[in-house]
Amino acid sequence: MIRNKYNITAAWCALIFGIISTALFITPSLAEIDGMDGGFAMIAIGVFLLIVGIITVVVFARMGKIYKSMSNFESILANWHINQAEYAIFAAYDVNENSKNLRFTRWMVIIITFIVGIFCAILGMELDFVIIFCLSLSVFIWLVSFLAILNQKRKLHKSEADIILAKDGGIINGTLHPWSKMNNLLESSAIIEIAPNLFVIEITYSFPNRGGRAETTARFPIPNGKLTEAQFILDEIRMS
Repeated sequence: MIRNKYNITAAWCALIFGIISTALFITPSLAEIDGMDGGFAMIAIGVFLLIVGIITVVVFARMGKIYKSMSNFESILANWHINQAEYAIFAAYDVNENSKNLRFTRWMVIIITFIVGIFCAILGMELDFVIIFCLSLSVFIWLVSFLAILNQKRKLHKSEADIILAKDGGIINGTLHPWSKMNNLLESSAIIEIAPNLFVIEITYSFPNRGGRAETTARFPIPNGKLTEAQFILDEIRMS
């Protein structure tokens, strides 16, 4: 059984946010900082971080609960192990596809940032501020994208994969993809051949995001000789 990293993350978030929030609450009184000298601001930040912490813990706890239910071997559709040779090809394909999407999103957001900046400058906002703000935000976006791509490349260091598939989600090497939970919706699914005799289940699902919906694609390599089983599993997922 792969360890439930979502419960571990929830526990760490509760501890870290709890310590920081508590420190911000008690520091003004311990250090005798007047409210008008920053004490009220520290308490306000503490309240904000406490709310963010609670939301984060609840989300990861829910994912941990889903993970646990999907890891129940009585309710799953498949429990596969991918050997080193198969996983190396899959990992290279998966990292390349995800990295392309991240780079596209990075440049799209940066371009939109500068377009908004140009409109702000036209409307009379101070030009120096607009330039500094757009450049700073672009650097931040680039850094986040770089770290996300770097995280994707960590998959290349793994030698094998353990996969669990159920009707409402899947797990690959401990990463949960709940396509029918937490208000997520299954958008599309297919079996793709990425190399001779090496197939991958690709499942695209959407999730709530800032008043709209965003999409992500989960990929699960199919072990050699399991293609017929994978087609049956995909039919079961589509009908769920």
